[in-house]
Amino acid sequence: MKAYNILTFGKTEQLAVFVTSILSIFAPLTALAIVVFAFIFIDFILGLIVSIRVKKEGFITEKAWHTVWKLVGAEVCILLAWVLDTHVLTFAPSLALPNVFAGFVCGADLWSILTNFGILSNHPVFRLIKKWGKDEIKSKIGMDLSELDDNDKNKIE
Repeated sequence: MKAYNILTFGKTEQLAVFVTSILSIFAPLTALAIVVFAFIFIDFILGLIVSIRVKKEGFITEKAWHTVWKLVGAEVCILLAWVLDTHVLTFAPSLALPNVFAGFVCGADLWSILTNFGILSNHPVFRLIKKWGKDEIKSKIGMDLSELDDNDKNKIE
């Protein structure tokens, strides 16, 4: 096997080696990153279909950018949770923080996916899940989300 001396590489090759080396550190997060991407992407596609077929809005660039930022934020937070879990909280057993955060993101997107399927199919199962979810939220936090308009939902703290 031939040995390579990185110092003899050109600038492009050195940059490629550097980037690959940095990315390889985060290899354990690949599966989580793919799963979160899949949930967000499926939710985006279904939301787009609902927007076109039901709401007659079509493709709205601003909403698409919200999805891009949600994806970037989720992936960065998974990375930061992993760094916290493996390099900062070394005194404790692994808390699986990246898994917990990915589960939270995927759970929220799963709820949105179920809602979108309910809008598209109008199937009783999806309507029942939506009603159950609203009832649970109302009983847990004492707030009826149907009373809020779209602008207020973005301001909930």
